[in-house]
Amino acid sequence: MEGINIIDYKLERSHEAFGELVIHLQNLYESIREYCDHKFSVKGGLACKDGIWLVTLEKDTVYRAEILAWTDGGGQNKLKEFFAETNPFACVTDELLTSLNMEFSEKDGTPFLGIGACGCVVLVQNVDQQEDQSKIVQALKVVYGDSNVALLKAEFATNQEILQVEKAESVIVKASSMTAAHTGAGMLMHEVCDVYEGKHVKQRKDALASLLNLHLLGFYHGDARKENLVKFCSGLKWCDLQRAGKLDQLNPTLAQAKVGKDVLQLLTSLGYTPESSEQSGALLGQYWTKLSKASLEALVSAICPEFFLADREISAK
Repeated sequence: MEGINIIDYKLERSHEAFGELVIHLQNLYESIREYCDHKFSVKGGLACKDGIWLVTLEKDTVYRAEILAWTDGGGQNKLKEFFAETNPFACVTDELLTSLNMEFSEKDGTPFLGIGACGCVVLVQNVDQQEDQSKIVQALKVVYGDSNVALLKAEFATNQEILQVEKAESVIVKASSMTAAHTGAGMLMHEVCDVYEGKHVKQRKDALASLLNLHLLGFYHGDARKENLVKFCSGLKWCDLQRAGKLDQLNPTLAQAKVGKDVLQLLTSLGYTPESSEQSGALLGQYWTKLSKASLEALVSAICPEFFLADREISAK
């Protein structure tokens, strides 16, 4: 998760030389991105007889460029700080791994499962695990910053509350513990999962069934996008529960609106454009009253007629 550094030396400082350095860094970024899904930056130094340009790229765009003259008295320290600058996520992750006595594990050549709006998820395993033991791989969600730590605390609390309900472990990803770091925090999850894609009719139906199961537990999700569904051998499970809540703590009108929003969010994230009507409003009321597979499918058929079409029919269109 650290930055990648290169040095390019030119005989003179010019716009052409700067452009060449940026192209080198962009090419480096693109090469690394093919094998690395997590966020990283690349840094370069353009040295010439007058001084050095310090350039940082975030993604493929110049994020920062500083000119440092050789005669600058503080130049040595500034140069050292530039190349020694650390990634905050890397610092938090290192602290968490040390605290938990864990190390990175890998799947398909990388420990990174994914990047979210407020953090990243990595694969980890116990440092003391014996070689002859079957590998127990877990997922660690890492966040940085006070606001994201607060969201993670809310997610962990909701996760533990839902797990008190019978059969909840078949519906949501189970979080086992939360660990604080100096500038962030981590949440350890028991199982390792695969990304949910939702490309085929069966996968889309499974997502709908998983949402119904969450509602039957008495909870709404609050951010029921396909990106918050993960795939296990036992089926699909929901994660990122920081906006979830109990339906019985809301008045009936608001509770109905919450489950309706969940349905719309899921359909939209799967690439559909739900259409509301007087009929769909009545069907939403029926779904909230019955919370059954039939009432949910009736609602979805009304607002997204294409949802239950076979894959070949969708492709033909």
